[in-house]
This record gives sequence, C-alpha cells and structure tokens, in this order.
Amino acid sequence: MTTKNQNKKLIKDLERLFRKEKTLFPIKIKNTIYVGYYGVNQQANKLYKVFSVKERTTLHTIFTKSAAIALAKLYATNYSSSTKNKILELDCEYSKYYIDSMFYKHTLENSKDYNAKELAEIRLDIAEQKIETLNSKLNLMVLRNY
Repeated sequence: MTTKNQNKKLIKDLERLFRKEKTLFPIKIKNTIYVGYYGVNQQANKLYKVFSVKERTTLHTIFTKSAAIALAKLYATNYSSSTKNKILELDCEYSKYYIDSMFYKHTLENSKDYNAKELAEIRLDIAEQKIETLNSKLNLMVLRNY
C-alpha cells in the first residue's frame, strides 16, 4: 500500500473514530475544528463562531481562534461561568489592542507630524506587547484541563 493510500485510510479511520466517540482533543475536519460536540469555524468577516453541533446553535462569535477553541473545550467539559467570562474578557482585550495597533501603524505610515509619529511608535510597541501577552494567555487556556 502506498503512503498516499495509507494516509487516506488513516484519515478515514480517524474520522470514523471521531464520529463514534467525541473527544476533547481539537480535530479539524474541512473548515471546522471540533471539540466534543462543539465546533469552531471562521466566518467571512474573519471572526470565529463557536457553535453546538447537537443543538445547531451559535453560542459565541469572537475575535481569536485560540479563544474560540478554549470556549469549545470549556463547553465540552464541565462548564464554568467564571472561566467563560475570563476567556471572553481576554478575547475582547486582544481585539482592542489589535485594532489599536492597526491605527498606530496607519498613523506611522501617513502622518507628517514628527511628534504624532513618535507617540504612535511608542503606543504601537505597547499594543504589540499586550497582544503577545494576551495571545500567550489564550493559548494556555486552550491547553488547560477544565
């Protein structure tokens, strides 16, 4: 059996296993990431939708993939309102600093005022540091066992 055929067989076996028993390990099938009976997919507007596969309802629409996967994992395990709020708070903060960084980059590229450029550069550095910190926190939420 060739490697290509072995890979196809392995993929089919994994998909069958996934359909038989839902797992807390994120599994990507086509454009959707599944965690248990919950899914995450990216919408056309670049936001991520967390939805229930069983109930076919959207639970949240959020900014980052990490937060979406963490929420799906949280819903698939023992649901904690405080943890859900923390994930949503981190995602909201991430989106704020991401949009701020876009604004500061635009200011740096288009402003002719030296002081405005200096201030934008400092604020851009701060925003990028915050984004990096928040991204790390969200990634840890994905790896966390609830």
